[in-house]
Amino acid sequence: MLKKYVAIIIMLCCLATAWGQNGHKIALHADSLHQPYSDPLSPGMSGAIVEKGKLIYSTTQGKANPLEDAVVNDRTLYNIGDLAKQFTSYGLLRLIADGRVQRRDHLGQHLPQLPAWKDQVTIDHLLNHTTGLNNVALMHLIVGETGSALSQSRALELINGQQDLAFAPGTSFSQYDSETESILMAALIEAVTALPFAQFMREEVFAPLGLDDAVIAMHNDLIGGNLAWSFQKDDQSELSLVPMDDLTVGANNTFMSLRDLSRWYTLLTENSRDPLIEQLDVPVRNSAGNPYWSSWGRMTQGRSYWHHERGIPMYWQFGLNGAYGVNAFRWPEQQLAGIAMGNNSRYNGYPAMFQVEPLLQEHFLYPSQIGVADIPVIDLPTSELSRWAGEYFYEEEGQIRKIEVRNDTMWYVRPSSSLPLYPLGDNRFQLLLGSDDLVFFEFWINDQGQKGYTFFFGEGEPYQYREIPSASEDISLDEFEGTFINSDWGLMVESGSQEGALVLSMSLKDPIRFRHVHGDFFSSNSPLFSGLHFERKGGKIDAFRVLRLGAHMRFEKR
Repeated sequence: MLKKYVAIIIMLCCLATAWGQNGHKIALHADSLHQPYSDPLSPGMSGAIVEKGKLIYSTTQGKANPLEDAVVNDRTLYNIGDLAKQFTSYGLLRLIADGRVQRRDHLGQHLPQLPAWKDQVTIDHLLNHTTGLNNVALMHLIVGETGSALSQSRALELINGQQDLAFAPGTSFSQYDSETESILMAALIEAVTALPFAQFMREEVFAPLGLDDAVIAMHNDLIGGNLAWSFQKDDQSELSLVPMDDLTVGANNTFMSLRDLSRWYTLLTENSRDPLIEQLDVPVRNSAGNPYWSSWGRMTQGRSYWHHERGIPMYWQFGLNGAYGVNAFRWPEQQLAGIAMGNNSRYNGYPAMFQVEPLLQEHFLYPSQIGVADIPVIDLPTSELSRWAGEYFYEEEGQIRKIEVRNDTMWYVRPSSSLPLYPLGDNRFQLLLGSDDLVFFEFWINDQGQKGYTFFFGEGEPYQYREIPSASEDISLDEFEGTFINSDWGLMVESGSQEGALVLSMSLKDPIRFRHVHGDFFSSNSPLFSGLHFERKGGKIDAFRVLRLGAHMRFEKR
């Protein structure tokens, strides 16, 4: 018996030694990624690795407060941006679990001040991102004053302004990064509980979960506490505050420490999880039961994006606001998560992802960067490549993309860059982005003889682009000119022609130039209105619709 106990003790000691050595290697690797942020005079960075419900690595670097020389520690607060959405969903799921609301409730039962669609949109549509509402952040860019921050009251005004839904609730999905549903969840929670949203979240979400530092607030209200200020250092080492561009709650402005966010990911990666946390990983679905596959991945009710990263399943979330950048990656099969939080005006995805690489190396099926040597490229003569050259149009977004052949190579041309396409077959090509992303183009000719291509990005839904006829149509821009009104938001635009282009002018905005595509379709490179589709009545221009996901708008001619 004594020999048995001695053997067990020796085995446990060996395991502890092996883990200690492995843990040391992980820490050395992770430290090397965070080291560039170690200058105490630079903005801060905090990072953590969580495995199977335990924090196995954490670090804090840099400066929290530029005025008092305060350095970052594990209780320093960062604005977590869009990561706030998962906690808002959790709060609403808590109300459902307690029987205070039901998924089938129409919004009008709790928010009677909303427009007529309040009796069509349900709580279930909010959670499943299927409301048919515009992205309020995008609408603010279109309707609001350039450079102004979006407040909660203004967001609700813009939401109330929409009278016509983009689609029947449940039949499709809102724009993948829309804030509207989460902002309405916050308003709904306030109406049902008769508590300020921040108080409800503190008392019924953060405190029960053990997130002791978490708070919903505005940046300036937290100055004076242990806050990582939103600031940046320029090339001359001058420091300046970076204002928040989003002041909403529900979708943003949750502040958390590294200790809290690490605690949250221990709950997400442990063996036995809270049933409400389990629901956050449930894919959003439309009324037909189909999930939402965007280019970021398959969206969940917790607003994370599930996809395969280098061949293994992963959930991803990120948040950006002011100088804050927060990233979190979670591998459910390995029960592993990597977190990075910064007030350094950076995305911070690289340290969040690659700090966990030693723990995933044996699981990855593909390299972190796919190169030409990794794909089965074939030789195609220039004549074969040239038959796919031309300009192509994606009608839903009003986008034009160009395919060119230069020096025996086919190129994908965007307004800001050109990238080579590598042939895998007569009509199938691969685009390399210097990452593990799988991007393919499949060209085709339909029964009517029209060319086009289908664009595949990762596991997201494919997009179809159709070739723009090379022969220019005989049109007169005069018939597209005039004054157009959008009554929902009280917008007026002037449409005119200038140097062969259609120009849209709107108060407080730079004029937008559009080129004619075909028929009554126009396209621009503007982030506001990427395309227009004019409508006719009795053969004459009567109105136009904006071609932009998340901005369902119709302007009528005055």
